[in-house]
Amino acid sequence: MEAVLFSPPSSSQVERCLELLQRTNQLNLSTRRYTRTEFDALLCDSEAVAICTLVKDRFGEYGIVGFASLQRVGTDLYVSDFVMSCRVAQKRLEDAWLRWLSSAALRAGYEKLYAKYFKTDRNHVLLQAFTEAGFRPVETEGNCTLLEFDCNSVSKLSEIVHVTAANIVVIPKRLASPEDAVHEDAAR
Repeated sequence: MEAVLFSPPSSSQVERCLELLQRTNQLNLSTRRYTRTEFDALLCDSEAVAICTLVKDRFGEYGIVGFASLQRVGTDLYVSDFVMSCRVAQKRLEDAWLRWLSSAALRAGYEKLYAKYFKTDRNHVLLQAFTEAGFRPVETEGNCTLLEFDCNSVSKLSEIVHVTAANIVVIPKRLASPEDAVHEDAAR
């Protein structure tokens, strides 16, 4: 299986990503239902990056089957949205995509990648995919579980799913925290 990750440049690709966010239930991290205006704002946010995936295998093309957004919050990076079509569920795409995101986060200077999983009656399969990829629950409040991934622990990427990136807006670099500045000053 081959997955190409990219930022959606055309209006039809944007529409497909919005459709995935509005219709996907089982493989939906945040369960957020964007309006068109809210989604356009996300796509223009300099603290975020929107990534969709186009998948094909030996049987043919599946088209755009997933969307994720990463958001810088202070000095941390969060997977804010992660949705996938059930047409490709449990074909190891979710694992390969999450490992790629973690590796990209590390290259951008983040040692940890976070995700807020909002539990519903139907999306437990996605929590399983996140934990199998290496995310671990660190805090739960109500139906929201904060997941954490140690980006330094990214093992080799998937051998089953080959992931390439094309036309992706760069993941926002990690901002230095005030504590980092104190440690840098002390080291000098």
